[in-house]
Amino acid sequence: MFRFSLDTHTRRWRTVLLRLELLLCLLFVTFAFVPTPPVRAAPAGPTFLWTGSGPDPRWSTNENWSGGLAPQPGSNLIFPLGAAQLNPLNDFTAGTSFYSIQVNAPGYNIGGNGFNLTGYLDTSFDGASTIANNISFGSMGTFETVVSTSATNLTLGGQLSGTGVGLSKFGAGTLTLTGTSSNTYDGMTTVGGGTLVLNKTGGATAISGPLTVQTGSTLLLQNSNQTATTTPLSLYGTFNLNDYSNALGSLAGSGNVNLGTGTLTTGANNTSTTFSGGITGTGNLTKAGTGTLTLGGTGSNTYTGTTTVSGGTLSLNKTGTQALYGPLVIGDSTGMSAGPHTVRMQGSNQIFDTSTVTVYGAGVFDLNNFSDQIAGLTLHSGTGQSASVTTGTGTLTLAGNLTLNVGGTGTVGATIGGRLDLGGATRTFNVADGAANPDLNVSALILNGGVDKIGPGTLQFGGTNLYSGNTTVTAGTLLVNGVNSSSAHWLNGGTLGGTGTVGSVQMAQMANGTIAPGTTGPGILSSGNTWFGSAMTFQVQLNGTTPGSGYDQLAVTGNVILGNATLNLAQGFTPQVGDVYAILLNDGTDPIEGMFNGLNEGASFTTGGTTFQITYQGGGSPRSLRAGNDVMLTVISVSFRLYLPLVLR
Repeated sequence: MFRFSLDTHTRRWRTVLLRLELLLCLLFVTFAFVPTPPVRAAPAGPTFLWTGSGPDPRWSTNENWSGGLAPQPGSNLIFPLGAAQLNPLNDFTAGTSFYSIQVNAPGYNIGGNGFNLTGYLDTSFDGASTIANNISFGSMGTFETVVSTSATNLTLGGQLSGTGVGLSKFGAGTLTLTGTSSNTYDGMTTVGGGTLVLNKTGGATAISGPLTVQTGSTLLLQNSNQTATTTPLSLYGTFNLNDYSNALGSLAGSGNVNLGTGTLTTGANNTSTTFSGGITGTGNLTKAGTGTLTLGGTGSNTYTGTTTVSGGTLSLNKTGTQALYGPLVIGDSTGMSAGPHTVRMQGSNQIFDTSTVTVYGAGVFDLNNFSDQIAGLTLHSGTGQSASVTTGTGTLTLAGNLTLNVGGTGTVGATIGGRLDLGGATRTFNVADGAANPDLNVSALILNGGVDKIGPGTLQFGGTNLYSGNTTVTAGTLLVNGVNSSSAHWLNGGTLGGTGTVGSVQMAQMANGTIAPGTTGPGILSSGNTWFGSAMTFQVQLNGTTPGSGYDQLAVTGNVILGNATLNLAQGFTPQVGDVYAILLNDGTDPIEGMFNGLNEGASFTTGGTTFQITYQGGGSPRSLRAGNDVMLTVISVSFRLYLPLVLR
């Protein structure tokens, strides 16, 4: 049986219904019990039975009713099995009130003017019937539906309206809300059994207020965007998007979401909720708004579409299973919106190992002291704010490569902090060149693998790294400002700089490359065995007379082979005659092998109006020219004063 009931205008009945509704809601939300319809009082007013025996289908035609008398306002109307006409047409003035309507047979298609329902609507049949009229709920309360069997299917095709009134769907059958006008009732919609189908068309919405789907019940879409974007959904049954897309204000509960190929967007009402059920399908999930959505519980999320966090925080807190199986996108693709947009782990292994993670400007990927593995990581520099990855004491393991793209103006570089595991393989760090310097700053401790730096941008390492695989600089610039001494560094066309410590340095397969100590200004770079090739360049900034702060210096522990490399000086000030610059320090007593291109021992050369003399035997103990094994430059003449722009890397 299909029953709709609305509170009467009497104070006593309204009080009973409201108290009962509050009690039921408390039971639904707290214990996720399936609700049952309330006990109703006997129908008020006279009852009229439809026969359809008149010459037309009008409600006002006397012959269409048993007893030959048409109903009056406030009556109870019954549409039974066996009527001669199944298309009753309400021709009473729109808004005329009736107390109750009963549809007790399939095949009815009731239409005409809208009416005001002050009592209830009952339906009891196996099959399908439709009421196309607009229905207004004239009193405070809840409009209730009971479907007695799974074979019952009632469609409401008009507009449902009312202030402070909700809709409850009970029973095993199906209730479909369709039509081209949005439903405007603003109370709670509860699915307490069977299926509620939402199929408004033409941009209309079926649900404008809060929505609850109880255990054993189903909410089914047959069109996209069926709820208001502010609708909060408490889900304990099933929400089947059926390949359509929909936006919600929030998502809570422990039920199941079947996305199909659709996209579910939630969070626009800026509240914080927890959903501990499962999400399936190949579709997508988008977290919007400023609140926090927590994906918790033990139910698996197996949907393979993209999870996008365009606002607020997505908290991952599954137990014994992963929260995300598909790609994860965090932040604003333009790098312009206010952030942060955050994904925060509340446990380890929340993301499936084959998932990729993309973090845009204002996006934050926070492992929150937990650990996880991903297939690949893409970051974006931004405008005013940028992508950020932080692990705390946890570890992010890369099973794929890392890419840095430029977003917006690219004036703010992306960052990675904490611990970064390369998964035992050589990972490509592809860094684009934006306005930031560096474009990507990795202060994280890096371990277990190797690095191939490609792309024209600047990558900076600031941690005490433990990985022992090779570091190859193929393009752009790698600045090592921390400790990278366990890795051999190969120059394959790019630039190696910084103020930290690296392992051995050499040229890869006769490729070119540049060693340029310092970052945006002069600095001291320390290295192990260093072997220059003829295609390599040693870039030195001269902005003062103090090593590190005034000019660049390479401090080598081990052997030095210059291999006819090119020495390139960039002056940012005018030196004085007699100034000495120890541009390459060689530890121990082993001599430097080879020389810079065209510069024999004691040779002089002029650049920027300043003439220098070079020695490969400087230093000594005490330090002096031609008494040791360092490369030193002495100013022997200055023909004019010239300031050249500082070389920035």
